[in-house]
Amino acid sequence: PVAVNWLQAICSNANTFIPYKITGTNSSYTYEWEWPSDVFAANVSTDGLTLTVNWFGSAGGDICVHAMDPICGTSDTICYTVQVFPAPTAVFTATDTICLTSTNIITYTGTGTENGVYTWNFSGGTETSGTGGSGKGPHIISWASPGEKIVSLEVAENGCLSGYFQKTVQVVAPPSVPVITCTSTATSITSVSYTHLTLPTSDLV
Repeated sequence: PVAVNWLQAICSNANTFIPYKITGTNSSYTYEWEWPSDVFAANVSTDGLTLTVNWFGSAGGDICVHAMDPICGTSDTICYTVQVFPAPTAVFTATDTICLTSTNIITYTGTGTENGVYTWNFSGGTETSGTGGSGKGPHIISWASPGEKIVSLEVAENGCLSGYFQKTVQVVAPPSVPVITCTSTATSITSVSYTHLTLPTSDLV
């Protein structure tokens, strides 16, 4: 048998069936296929000319096939090695709540390597650690305004994409400057009032 454009590299998170076809020269032939035992699923067509494999979660391995003729016996076996690349993950850590005057250290904890492409979105934040906002980091981020900030990441490596991962960061404005109001008579101060913005203890970083 002759292999027809067999795919030999795939991502571990590709949850789809890949066809492996051969050309048959005689309708009396039957075909015997072999594939790695750890594939998610595999099926052979009724004519024996196509094997479909779902490589999800597999470590890869050899796809092999040979033809069998009732008179002439068995043909040589053809084998191709299929490499399954692990898909990177996009997990990172960040402080959930910070003060507007503070910075947030965002640290990648996923499985990607230095060769990966890291697409960050810091929700308008400014990167101050000198990395330019690219790569694994860690990245030190500050924001110019308070509010909810959604930080997200996608990683690509060996042609494989992670899913998107995101975390929400609450940026809290610092307390306002206290205002002191004085009232007085001609000879003495009769009262002093002091007011300031009170923040919940959980918002102070």
